[in-house]
Amino acid sequence: MPRENLSSLLAFWGKAQPFNADTTYPLAHPLAYHCLDVAAVTERLLSADAVRRAALAHALGVAEGECVCLLVTLAALHDIGKASLPFQAKAPEHRPAVLSDYPVLADPGHDTTAWLWFVHFAPRALKERLAPIGALNRLLPAAFGHHGRPPSQDRPPNRARAYFPPESVEAANALADWILARLGPAEPLRISTDLAKRAALAVAGLIAASDWIGSAQRWFAYTPPDHDLDSYWHDIARPRAEKAVQGSGVVPAPPAPLRPFHVLTNLPEGSATPLQRWADTVALPAGGPLLCLLEDLTGSGKTEAALMLAHRLMASGRAGGLYLALPTQATANAMFDRLGGLYRRLFEPEATPSLALAHGDRGLHPGFRAATLPATQDDQAYGDGAAETVADVPAGAQCAAWVADDRRLAFLADVGAGTVDQALLSVLPARHAGLRRWGLLGKVLILDEIHAYDAYVGEEIAALVEAHAALGGHTILLSATLPASLRDKLTSAFRRGIGLAPPPPPDARAAEAMPYPAGTVLCRTGEDTRPIAAWSHQARRLPVRTLATPEQALDEAEAAARDGQAVLVLRNTVDEATSAYDVLRDRGLSPLLFHARFALGDRLAIEAEVMRRFGRHSKSEARAGTILVATQVVEQSLDVDFDALFTDLAPIDLLIQRAGRLWRHARKGRPGREELVVVTPPALPDPGEVWVRAALPGTAAVYRHHGVLWRTAGLLETDRAFDLPDRARALIERVYGPTAPTPEALVRSSTEAEGQAMAGRAKARAEILPLSAGYTDSHHWEPDHRIRTRDADDPAPLRLGRWQDGVIQPWVDPDPMADRPAAIAWRLSQVSWRLKRLARAAWEEPDPALARAAAEARKTWGRWERDLPLVVLQPAGEGSWTGEARDDEGQTLPIRYCPRRGLSLA
Repeated sequence: MPRENLSSLLAFWGKAQPFNADTTYPLAHPLAYHCLDVAAVTERLLSADAVRRAALAHALGVAEGECVCLLVTLAALHDIGKASLPFQAKAPEHRPAVLSDYPVLADPGHDTTAWLWFVHFAPRALKERLAPIGALNRLLPAAFGHHGRPPSQDRPPNRARAYFPPESVEAANALADWILARLGPAEPLRISTDLAKRAALAVAGLIAASDWIGSAQRWFAYTPPDHDLDSYWHDIARPRAEKAVQGSGVVPAPPAPLRPFHVLTNLPEGSATPLQRWADTVALPAGGPLLCLLEDLTGSGKTEAALMLAHRLMASGRAGGLYLALPTQATANAMFDRLGGLYRRLFEPEATPSLALAHGDRGLHPGFRAATLPATQDDQAYGDGAAETVADVPAGAQCAAWVADDRRLAFLADVGAGTVDQALLSVLPARHAGLRRWGLLGKVLILDEIHAYDAYVGEEIAALVEAHAALGGHTILLSATLPASLRDKLTSAFRRGIGLAPPPPPDARAAEAMPYPAGTVLCRTGEDTRPIAAWSHQARRLPVRTLATPEQALDEAEAAARDGQAVLVLRNTVDEATSAYDVLRDRGLSPLLFHARFALGDRLAIEAEVMRRFGRHSKSEARAGTILVATQVVEQSLDVDFDALFTDLAPIDLLIQRAGRLWRHARKGRPGREELVVVTPPALPDPGEVWVRAALPGTAAVYRHHGVLWRTAGLLETDRAFDLPDRARALIERVYGPTAPTPEALVRSSTEAEGQAMAGRAKARAEILPLSAGYTDSHHWEPDHRIRTRDADDPAPLRLGRWQDGVIQPWVDPDPMADRPAAIAWRLSQVSWRLKRLARAAWEEPDPALARAAAEARKTWGRWERDLPLVVLQPAGEGSWTGEARDDEGQTLPIRYCPRRGLSLA
């Protein structure tokens, strides 16, 4: 490059936010240097990650060396839009002299100006020497759109020359020419448009991660424009990148060599269940992605079996980590705690693998806060920096602070546990969906409790399975109660992802005859389903008894508790659970109430107490005579165990799931008898339309397919017992199979429920990013918190504050000594309420003093939190507090909150 061209190019700045205001340091970093920083990080990330490198090469249909060359080139071009006049004018003190005579223009974003440069001004060599134009049209937006959304591609052409005067074009093209000459492939790469579309979102995530690291000044200090690009690339950018990638905490830890099951899980040798032995020995065909489906009762060790399969794939070099997705935050918290004791055995002894928790409130989970250190001062000052500090924690978990700081970056950890919602955001138009897609690339995706979702989420999960398979990812599905229709949907999604046609659906008789428990391995060469022997500890004939009313159930629950039993009363709605709790308290008992309508701080405390009293390791003295009244929050994945269980009617698969909480573990001298008690109206041959609504109004509202409820009730009456696991599949198909009958009076409600499910699937499909679309601005890309992953009225988040001495304090007291500053205390004081009428925006307080105090309180809230409603509570006696909310029409809603009962309308 001629010296005069280099001097002109290096006058264009790329970064101008120094941590150190000392004038002896450069106050800006040249654009060309920053582009090479990020390219060097990309090169190093790919060099350090053989699994992802191979996955992307396969996805793009090129050799690994060619793939690295292409991606490093794209990364080097990622910020070329910053050569535009609008961007350079954003820091007048650094504006190049050659642009001084041009008027300042509003900046449309350097991602958009980069696209305009490519379309209108890029050198011909870029379009001829890199890849076919169809592929470039898909991959360059992934490079330019590294801030979480693709560039806008609908700007009028006449704006291009305004944004790129000749001096900007000259600088951008000089940089592009050097990049192509030094970093580009020797020959154009043959990449099809379709393959480029499939890989684009993961490429965007890779370059976003590279940009995060390449912008961290602790590794990439601002450098004066004294070096030509060759010397900067070889002598400065690449050595810095090696240190940065190693220090960032995102280099995959080396996996351990293959270990026996008892060594991996630290369980006694010979204690593996039949399902776990299958996972330890089943053939895992090479040559592409695998879908493994594990179907067995709760408590049969599905999680450990899935970890064994993941370990085998990792040990053979076919995966680099895992992400375990669960239905709820409570189950994700429990899994995070559970993984803390064993995840290190997946990796080499000297490795320091990272373990991350991924859900909306993960920063409030005590175990996760303990696993991370805060970012250092300079990283906090610079928004896209990266911390390198790693903390030692009691469980042995280690997590780079910048990975810990962001839910999207948590997917870059070696092992992740979180809600399925966070994984689903990789197939929805959420900002930085690409980071999640890149993070999941090369990992084993484990989806637990796969039956636990409605039609809307089921459609999203199918899209996730398809997208993961399309990029070579292995998926493991876990379920105790999987209807054949859902099984077919998920296996068909995987087949689409690997390019296989779906098989014809099985008929009802074949579905009922499928083995259970069962293990399935599906790959390009076929599907193999093997029956699994029933584990002797789980095989049982579970008596089932029905009661006509909830009142009868409470009478028997009281008697069981007074007999020394640990009792679960499971109601289908929060209001019904709260009512049952009140009745039992009025009778002189001390029940514990657990549902989703508690402030998060209180809920975490209750969750911990539930596990202490009823968990796997609970002691008899803590359990004896205790009652837990709960909603469906205890239905999935929580390892809790009761002597007596009374439940409202629910669909058969959920009843089997709930039964897994009864006599779950072997205990000496357990009181009571093994029996599931279900409150249900009788399954009359000719029920009326209000059959279930009259007896269980909450159940009727939650489970709207009343034909399914009627068939379940009839099955309970005729069978009087569950033969588990032998008859589990038959029980489910008798309720869900295509030939299952529905009484005339319940056809309307059942048809409406089926219509709602169809509508939910259609709504989900409209939101999902299809693989065929690539990374384009055809969707309206939104921040995470505005993307809906569930088809329900979104819970309205409220914050609870106490009015004390003229100041509004968070409901949960701040305590800096306990790692609970005011910002965390306010998050812990938040509760979600699924109430349609609740106003979402903050309201004006009629009391001026209260309004001033509310404004003062919000100053400690995060940027995206300040529009949340704040309910100011005052003492109302007997441990309750009251306040007021507003509905959408401004009407007052009286609120009552009690740390034992939760939130309700007064």
